[in-house]
Amino acid sequence: MRSVILCEGSTDFVLLQYYMRKVHGWEYKKNDSVLIKGYKARKCVLKKDHSELNIIGCGGCSRIPEGLQFILDSNSLSAEDEAYDRIVIITDRDEVETESEFETIIATELRKQQIEWKDDISNDKWIDFHYENGQGDNCKAKILLLVIPFEDTGAMETFLLDAVGKADPYDAQIISDYNQFVERQNILKNIPWEDYTSIQKSFEKLENLTE
Repeated sequence: MRSVILCEGSTDFVLLQYYMRKVHGWEYKKNDSVLIKGYKARKCVLKKDHSELNIIGCGGCSRIPEGLQFILDSNSLSAEDEAYDRIVIITDRDEVETESEFETIIATELRKQQIEWKDDISNDKWIDFHYENGQGDNCKAKILLLVIPFEDTGAMETFLLDAVGKADPYDAQIISDYNQFVERQNILKNIPWEDYTSIQKSFEKLENLTE
């Protein structure tokens, strides 16, 4: 199985790699990049058994639709065993409307590719869809939208820090003392995210990327 996670920027790109390796047992394979509408997006490739997971940092929330278009275009041209079977979009809930906006974006990009799906696109829900690849084969895949946090507005990094703070005020104070980007990233990577129930709950559907 081949899967891809599209996320916003550097912090999410790093944290998602760490989370998938620590919680779900993925192993590092290589770092790479892909050119999406003239932007050189960072890509990390992880492996687990016979499955491959690509994590792509699109360079900001506004570039995620272009990232999705890139993946759908790739699927339409690829042989079935080279296409992405699972597509995940993870973005911050910057505004109350973020969720509905991304539901519309996904539907728009699927329609552009003349892709068929039945269920309503909604947050934290796998959607099955069918498409025709370059060889004329009818193929199946799934797409998942995760707008994090589920209930409040804010960034994924903020959600993670809040989860730590509620469980361990000491860890939260250590993190708040480090404001520089690199230092915060190093600390965030070294916290055992896999031990926090609220984080596991939000990302539980990422466990399905080898099924």
